[in-house]
Amino acid sequence: MPILNGKLPADLLVTLGTDAWGRPVRLTRAAGASLTRLSLLTHLPVGPTTIADSYRDYARQERYWDDPPNAGGLAARPGTSDHGWALALDLRGDLLAWATADEPTMNAHGWFRTIAAELWHWVYDQTRDQHQTPESKDKPMPLTTADLYQIRVVIADEVAKLLRNAEFRLARNQRKTDTPDPWTVVLPAKDGLGPAQARDWLIDARVDVARLVEQVTR
Repeated sequence: MPILNGKLPADLLVTLGTDAWGRPVRLTRAAGASLTRLSLLTHLPVGPTTIADSYRDYARQERYWDDPPNAGGLAARPGTSDHGWALALDLRGDLLAWATADEPTMNAHGWFRTIAAELWHWVYDQTRDQHQTPESKDKPMPLTTADLYQIRVVIADEVAKLLRNAEFRLARNQRKTDTPDPWTVVLPAKDGLGPAQARDWLIDARVDVARLVEQVTR
């Protein structure tokens, strides 16, 4: 089975209590071991008072992306989130306060802030963890030929979804503005294109997607 973001096998994860929403706190073995060491260091438990989110499966990331109830519009595109690799934590409470006050110690344990606007969001980097033990290291996850094939299929599918979404937005905008020709409403990313140019762009994009799907799935 391919190892994909948000679809990690259960045997790659460890569970450490529950988060603020009652969900299991799940991380890779190395990230979980580091969090345990931090818990012992700070005398703060891993649980509802300290953790808001950890591993996020693909389905939940899709929900956040489509209608983000907790992310405030900041959710990453499904399949790209560090939460989907079980390497990210959203901290809260006393642990967030401690991490903010002692960022060098967090860094020494392999945890780094990667999004300036999300002070609660920390990502684990095993290669920079100065306190890990050989037993706690995550095993490498090599990609096989089958993995690469599955990844290409996923990429092709996502591109096709984006294209369908673009066409849906054109149709929806037409209904909103009551314009007689959907091609008179141009996508924001295509500002400056006239109706004919916008139509040609989408036609070309459909052809490109069809070719991509054919190339990566044969």
